[in-house]
Amino acid sequence: MKSEEELHKLVEKVIDDFAAWDEDERYKEPEKELRQLLEDSKVLGFIMYTRLSDILGWHHRMLTEAKEERTLTAKEEVLLNDMDAVHDLMERTMDEENGRL
Repeated sequence: MKSEEELHKLVEKVIDDFAAWDEDERYKEPEKELRQLLEDSKVLGFIMYTRLSDILGWHHRMLTEAKEERTLTAKEEVLLNDMDAVHDLMERTMDEENGRL
């Protein structure tokens, strides 16, 4: 099990990756919420991972580490450094949640 500090760093890196990908700033508000959540969790002493899914709209997904690469686990695994795959997954997820598929 990772220490809380390591988990905070991992979550912060994921948020940074997310922000770097969001060139047109469509997700600026969710990014702010995520950063505030991370800061709150440092004060409270825990990270509310389920809120990450709530804010991003990715229900029943979780952040994991595998083979020293950060991955987003949903119905499939997508390496977070493969921005095209992450974008495709986000689009499919948003379409599913909006009933477009």
